[in-house]
Amino acid sequence: MNDNNINQEVQNVNVEPPIQQQQPPIIENVKPKTSFNPIAFIVIIVIVAVIGFGVYKYLSKPSSSPSTINQNQETKGYKKVYENQPIGTQTPVVYSDKDYHTTLGAVVNATYTIEVYDEELGDITDVNNGYFETIYREISSGFSDAIFEYITSLGPSVSMQDIQANIDDYDFAEGINTRLKVYHREKMVKITKVTIMGIDYAEESKKLIDQYNNQSSDNTKGLFNEFGADIRLYSPEEGGRHTAAFEGARWYYKIGDSDSEILGVIKSIEGSTMMNPGEDYSVVVNVSLTELSVGDTFKIIDGENVIGEGTITAVNQFTANN
Repeated sequence: MNDNNINQEVQNVNVEPPIQQQQPPIIENVKPKTSFNPIAFIVIIVIVAVIGFGVYKYLSKPSSSPSTINQNQETKGYKKVYENQPIGTQTPVVYSDKDYHTTLGAVVNATYTIEVYDEELGDITDVNNGYFETIYREISSGFSDAIFEYITSLGPSVSMQDIQANIDDYDFAEGINTRLKVYHREKMVKITKVTIMGIDYAEESKKLIDQYNNQSSDNTKGLFNEFGADIRLYSPEEGGRHTAAFEGARWYYKIGDSDSEILGVIKSIEGSTMMNPGEDYSVVVNVSLTELSVGDTFKIIDGENVIGEGTITAVNQFTANN
């Protein structure tokens, strides 16, 4: 066998390459991806806050049962009584007087007794006490409101004699307590007694009554307590009211160029029971005794605002036979 044949046989032999050992794959430490959701975070915060506020309101809610009130007062162990504290109506209480057939004002003076159950309030009769102004203002306002409610409870038209005769039967202490808001609701103070010291016509009403009593029978102009008028209520854009007005509305009327204003009550509205801002109406107005003439013009005043204007079309003179 020659060398060429040997080489050919060697080439024909399949020589497999050596088997390489496979290395296991290297697994790196991969950290899981995390994402922050701000919306979910805010929702959780809001839910926790709402739950916390609800728990706080529940735990801090005062009990309204009489037994609890007494227990709270006894637990505090503090009660200070202030007797014979002066009080009066802030402004005249306006009412319809049946003797004079017109609108008059009454003023009332009284004393009250107040019990204080919270020592932190200090001496509430001391003007230098920080609580004095707030508590006294609420008592004074509550007293005026209670007087008005008492007078109106007697009927739509009453006399001064009616007011004086029945005033001792009314519970003004309770009327004031309902208006003491926080201080009474939180069982800190309580009005226990109100004693009426005097009630009379307001000074302006006394002058009107004197005018009537001194009026001569041949006075051609006279004093009037009722007039008819054509009026226009201003629209909100003109500085007028934003809501309708009804029969019984109490406004002040500035007649002509006079600097004074008279209080009047809308007695009736022709063809309606209400008036809308920006519209014209014919009305009858009940006013305090004053001098009026057909053709007089006037402005309608509500608080500090001029809400309308009008012209007097008729007057009704008050006489002793009316």
